[in-house]
Formats: sequence, C-alpha cells, structure tokens
Amino acid sequence: MEKEPKFETPQNPEEELAMLLIEKGPENPEAMERLVEWTKEQEEAVKKADDYPLAQLEFKLKQARLYLRIGQNGQDDFMECACESFNDALTQAFNERRRKLFQEIRKEMKGIAVVKKDGSVVLDWIVEFKGEDDEW
Repeated sequence: MEKEPKFETPQNPEEELAMLLIEKGPENPEAMERLVEWTKEQEEAVKKADDYPLAQLEFKLKQARLYLRIGQNGQDDFMECACESFNDALTQAFNERRRKLFQEIRKEMKGIAVVKKDGSVVLDWIVEFKGEDDEW
C-alpha cells in the first residue's frame, strides 16, 4: 500500500493543490482547473500501471487523503468526497480480498474525525462488513 503522503513539503504536488483549494476555495476557476488536471494525471498513471486494480485503489486513497486535508481546513464539501473515496477504497479492498490492505484502510478511517465546521457529522462512513474477520 502506498504510504500516507506527508503534507509538510511544498514540493509535494498534493500539498500545493490542497493549499490552493484551501486558500481560494473550490469556486475558484484556477483551483478547480488544477484539481481536474491532477485527477486526470492520476487516472492516466492508473491506466498505465502493471497492477491496475491496486493502482486504482491507491489512487482512491491518495484522493481521499487530499480531500480530507482540504475538508479539515474548512471546505465541507471535500469532507464528503473524502468519505466517499475512503469507502470506495475500503470496498474495493474487501471485494478483491486484499485483507491486509482492507485492515490498514479501516484503521486509518477509524482514526479520522469527519465533522463539518458547524459540528455536525458528515455521515456514518465506517462501513461494517460481515465476515471481515472470517473467511477470506
């Protein structure tokens, strides 16, 4: 599994993108254009990957972490997108029977508070899978 990116370095393209969206908001054309470009670049990299399903899963996680970073800094719509991306990655890991990856994603999700600026919970996004610890 791809390591969680560190957002401290300005050389990190995800950090630069996150900061742009945090500062200017999603309604800013430049910020949204950069997000669309970043997404297209990531999708192209996934298409070229040797292990397409794993690359797709890792992209979902990278996207979830980016959205979470933005959402935790006041952009509530991105919190919901982060939840969806984490859930998609978790579901894919489960469906593909990637037990270790499933457990790592679940652990990461449980450690994240998903709350809007007004204090409301975005949604109950920790999905319970029947048999998750049973037969794989």
